[in-house]
Amino acid sequence: MVMEWLTSWEKKGLEQGRQESKEEIATKMLAKGLDPAIVEEMTGLPAGRIRELSSRLEVDKVT
Repeated sequence: MVMEWLTSWEKKGLEQGRQESKEEIATKMLAKGLDPAIVEEMTGLPAGRIRELSSRLEVDKVT
């Protein structure tokens, strides 16, 4: 398998990229007004992270 050939730092980089993609998608979903519980369910991100992303959107609206 390809994953067996990857070094630990390559695996960490891939995981970080996946996490960033999930967060980008979650941010877009929240910006469109989707319920945070649905965003959590669909992205698999923890509720605390969804709240942080939502709060960041609120700050961006103010500034």
